[in-house]
Amino acid sequence: MIMAVIPFGWIGVVIAHWLFGLPITMVSGFGFVALCGVIINGSILMIEFINQRVWAGGDLWESLIMTGQERFRPIFLTSITTFGGLLPMVMEHRFRRRS
Repeated sequence: MIMAVIPFGWIGVVIAHWLFGLPITMVSGFGFVALCGVIINGSILMIEFINQRVWAGGDLWESLIMTGQERFRPIFLTSITTFGGLLPMVMEHRFRRRS
């Protein structure tokens, strides 16, 4: 379940490169690996919070909804800051000096 989010990250990378009109380079591949770490960490946290609620006797469906509501903002903010931090790597070829 945790690794199932990686294709969504790849889709986001491809869409971002397409929107900016950029080729996928080795440097953007490094950024993708960093992005995978962030999205996998978010998935682990979500599953851990869901499991804690279920083990405490909560209903599975209610645990899914409550965890999604509670963890959306922290995971969203982490993803946005990662995007902002990796944006210079994506845009690196636009600022490279031409010889």
